[in-house]
Amino acid sequence: AQRLNDLLAALERARRTAASASPAPGAPTITSHDLGNLDWPVAGDVLYHFGPFRLPNNTTVLHQGIGIKVPVGTPVHAVVAGVVRMAEPYGTYGPSVILDHGGGFYTLYLYLKDVSVRVGERVQAGQVVGTSGGASSEEGPHVEFQIRGQGAIALDPLNWLKSKQ
Repeated sequence: AQRLNDLLAALERARRTAASASPAPGAPTITSHDLGNLDWPVAGDVLYHFGPFRLPNNTTVLHQGIGIKVPVGTPVHAVVAGVVRMAEPYGTYGPSVILDHGGGFYTLYLYLKDVSVRVGERVQAGQVVGTSGGASSEEGPHVEFQIRGQGAIALDPLNWLKSKQ
């Protein structure tokens, strides 16, 4: 998790440097107006929630996103338009995608089986970025979805995604 935080901090530093060098960096594709309005990356049940939880041995673990239970190979969709900043295996998360949405906002799609986008590619909302994996994780087949705000601060995705009714 720390390596992922460090990577996001580096991406954010690079974004800020590029933004200060460019007179018109473009409008962010995620803003506070999107709270509760983003489509889900996959249709499935929430396997684990954002935030800390205690293991049976009293160790506290912090989830910086949500786990969504889906069968391996389920198409995973970008929740909003953005630019691919990472599309490769990343430690224990396996194949992963990070999208930059401008304004310091990023979405992360972790525990994928495969990736179908390339670094630098512009993707549209709803575009497939890969397929779900996670079969070898403790939680079983799933996708972890994260949203990061300015300063790479982890935000609770359930506040941003449309509520399931």
